[in-house]
Amino acid sequence: MKTLLILFLFTSTTVFSSIMTDDLGISWGMKLSKLKVHITNQLMKKYPKYDTATPEKQDLIIKKVKDNINKILKNKVIFKEKNVKYDNSIYAGEFNYNNNESMLTLIYHKKTFRFFMINDILWKEIIVIEADNLGKKYDLAKFINHFSNKYNLKPYKIEYDKFKTDPKVPIKAYFKDDSTLLALSYNDIYESFIIVYASIDVMKALRKQGFKVIVKSDIKLDVDIGDEVKEYDQLLYETDYTSNNDDDDTKDIFNEIDKDFKKEAKDSKEKKKKREIKYKTKNK
Repeated sequence: MKTLLILFLFTSTTVFSSIMTDDLGISWGMKLSKLKVHITNQLMKKYPKYDTATPEKQDLIIKKVKDNINKILKNKVIFKEKNVKYDNSIYAGEFNYNNNESMLTLIYHKKTFRFFMINDILWKEIIVIEADNLGKKYDLAKFINHFSNKYNLKPYKIEYDKFKTDPKVPIKAYFKDDSTLLALSYNDIYESFIIVYASIDVMKALRKQGFKVIVKSDIKLDVDIGDEVKEYDQLLYETDYTSNNDDDDTKDIFNEIDKDFKKEAKDSKEKKKKREIKYKTKNK
């Protein structure tokens, strides 16, 4: 049975964090418990008047958020066996089966956030934005250009449609810095832009432990920038990985959820008492 014996450096995501995402607010390598806190905070943003609401209304908001968190955790996808649904999804090709890999989904502010974890450690995030929700009409070329200009970034590689040469039509653009890889593409079937973030450090650490981190091999991409481009290793790692933890992880997650909610219920009662005292004092 393999275990992941890695100490991750918990740092905020890089400049990419704010690109078309209203700030990701995550740390690469964060565990599921921390990710749950992040998702909770995102859901709480739906209720900007929470702090000024009555204790009764605050309780209703907390209940709604907890119910949503419960659904998100119970709908956690575990990529254990091949599944046509996942293989035909918008995130197909971004995960491996039999790799202790799982995914949580958050739909928020007209975007779909998908968090990919290996051994419950966050290593990749995919954000899907429907083209109609951007407010302006973009094709991928315009989207890449807007993206690059707005954030003063440029792609270090662009992959083009080999059947369309006049003018050239991009199908994927790649960006990177010291800690994060980022890819932009457009899915015609879902009529959506796809932004894929992945942590270089966490991918390297996972690979050393025998996990697979990217399913597709590196390909030679056409380049549309003047700088000399160094070849980039997509960290292909094709050895099989199985773990006896898979069944236990699936079974135990519901126990973890139940324990969390019991603790939260106790904390909520104590907080409610404090809120009521504060509210009464304020409105004497």
